[in-house]
Amino acid sequence: MYLKHSLRKKILAERTLFDRDKFLAENKLIVENTKLAISALYKNLSNKDRDSTEVETNNFEIFSAANPIGLYLPLKGEPDLTSLLDNNWVFCLPKINGDKIEFVHYHKSMVLEKESKGIKHPPSDTILVPSIVIVPGLAYCQKGYRLGFGSGCYDKYFSRLIINTPTTKIGVCFDKYLLESLPIEKHDTKFDYVITENTVLKL
Repeated sequence: MYLKHSLRKKILAERTLFDRDKFLAENKLIVENTKLAISALYKNLSNKDRDSTEVETNNFEIFSAANPIGLYLPLKGEPDLTSLLDNNWVFCLPKINGDKIEFVHYHKSMVLEKESKGIKHPPSDTILVPSIVIVPGLAYCQKGYRLGFGSGCYDKYFSRLIINTPTTKIGVCFDKYLLESLPIEKHDTKFDYVITENTVLKL
């Protein structure tokens, strides 16, 4: 869609002009709002959902795979939520092959690897299905739809999930890019929450 292409171009150009101090202040608020949302979601889990499942990785590290959080490594201009890794939660990061995403286990002591396009990912091959997935967007709209880079990786990932696999989808962006509306296509995924520095929007 031409309108999506035009919006992407405009937002990417604006990202190069971000004021660093303003970015850091707004980013801190997004981290705090996201942390509060995750804590509330975990608090509402049933006792059954909180039961731990242990997974042994290739290097014999054992960790709890119950209710992992799918995070991301930020590109320039995206909200940086990597400080969430300091919390006592299990995390996984996307590993991208072409336009296919899988989430693999990650913890802070892992040395990241670069794939052919220069995108970093964990060396782990332990695939997890996150209970919560946090996804940055160039923009979101108030109905919960996302404007990404156009590859459709996340839309394809969510469409592959088993229908009864509960996954809470959290979109994050700066409040400036929480728009009233976006062009919506049939394959677009609706998110459950959109979080900015000013709001936690539950949909």
